[in-house]
Amino acid sequence: LSILESTISHFAPASAIWFFDTQRGLDELDESMLMDALASTLSAYPHFAGQLFLTPYPKSDTQVPHTKRFRRVSINYGSTSDPGILLVTATASVKLSDVVPEAALRHSASKLWDITDVPVQQLFPTPGVPLRDLSNKADSPGVQVQITTFADHGIAIAIRAAHPLADAQTLASFAENWGAKFRGLSNNHPPLSTPVFNPALFDAAAAGDIDASAPDSALVERSRALPFHRYDYWTHTPGNPPFMDRDPQVIIPQEVPADIVAGREEGVALPWHEWDVSAPVRHYIVHFTSAEVDAAYALSARTFQGSDIPISRHDAFLAFIWHLIARARPLESTTDDTISLNVTLGLRTRLGLPASYVGSPTLLTSLVAPHTFVAASPPATLIRKHIQAFTPEAIGAWLHAQAFEIAPQRFWSGFLGRRHVLATSWVRVGLWDVDFGDVLGGLRWASSVMPSLDGMVTTVEAQKVQGKEWWRGGIDVNISLEEQAMKRFM
Repeated sequence: LSILESTISHFAPASAIWFFDTQRGLDELDESMLMDALASTLSAYPHFAGQLFLTPYPKSDTQVPHTKRFRRVSINYGSTSDPGILLVTATASVKLSDVVPEAALRHSASKLWDITDVPVQQLFPTPGVPLRDLSNKADSPGVQVQITTFADHGIAIAIRAAHPLADAQTLASFAENWGAKFRGLSNNHPPLSTPVFNPALFDAAAAGDIDASAPDSALVERSRALPFHRYDYWTHTPGNPPFMDRDPQVIIPQEVPADIVAGREEGVALPWHEWDVSAPVRHYIVHFTSAEVDAAYALSARTFQGSDIPISRHDAFLAFIWHLIARARPLESTTDDTISLNVTLGLRTRLGLPASYVGSPTLLTSLVAPHTFVAASPPATLIRKHIQAFTPEAIGAWLHAQAFEIAPQRFWSGFLGRRHVLATSWVRVGLWDVDFGDVLGGLRWASSVMPSLDGMVTTVEAQKVQGKEWWRGGIDVNISLEEQAMKRFM
């Protein structure tokens, strides 16, 4: 796969779920047609049925292309031995209406929906996706689907994919194509456009010669100037939580020669002292109306009146959420006043890739700012300046440096806990465009599904919206915070 996708094999899988108000339930014919449509959709995503694996350490000193260096993510597909995708059908004894309230209830009253104890993960297949533990396992599907029927005939469709295979846009387009295939089978609707799977197209954005025997030092230096944390799993961290001592991430592989290990450029130790992983976490979905999004934008516009940096609605809204979280997380007396916003950036538009490009061209970046500054007012212009640093030339330099990393999963540019927010956006990816026609009925709710960890934030449209103003139907924000911080946030 691509240079970038090799760096994220250990990330949480891309996961989303769709709930439909199906009136009569699915009969055998409906289920058969759903499966036929899924199989037909896979013909446009054949690699989804393949086997992900990590490349071994080269056996000789012979120069190898960048895709064959140590622990690069690869995939074999197109043979009868492919693991395929995992498809599970299940039933639930509860009603859909008991799990997911109607939109009118979710968007009215306090607009706060505590889903901490909603068993969303039970609506996904049980097995984990491959490569998260940095091991190669045969017959391990990288894409997993579960169709759950509720007691009132409601339907949930949950899809999970190993992150190197899919980001939010790829996952949503896969589900949308599946729905279109199903409608085509039942009502003769035309299929959607063909997805583009071509990792080499993405790697072409890398600067310099990524297949050379050594990196270009000037490009590496430029990449280091970009705003990323370089938290290094191989750098010993005092006070590691016990589970990290067993994590393959922290173990320097025996295959790597000692002189290369000794001569490596070390990063920063992971700041585990800033994240109490044993503390209880609450997970809320907070609804904001379009008027409230407009108000957040107006607040930023007033705060930074006269600035020559144009901000978007998304900049302003993300700044507003970060501001509220900073207020809810007062720092103890310390000489370090900094906090960070670890924000994902989509690279399709930035690198001129087609909208139908499938994969995970999404970059996790790190914006560091004083807590007092962020808690005082929403820092929208700071976020926009941060995003502007990622020009095609800068990204090209970063990709060049990543192509030569000893082990591409060694560094993490994000973190969680009391000083960190990890923010991803699922707006404009087409989550609400998934349509299986009259058989499944109306879409009650669509959402990304992320781990409930302290500092995780995901933004999704609250309903389907026509046109470019994605916020006009309101915004749902998935927020997970340590319990006391969440009380203050509320």
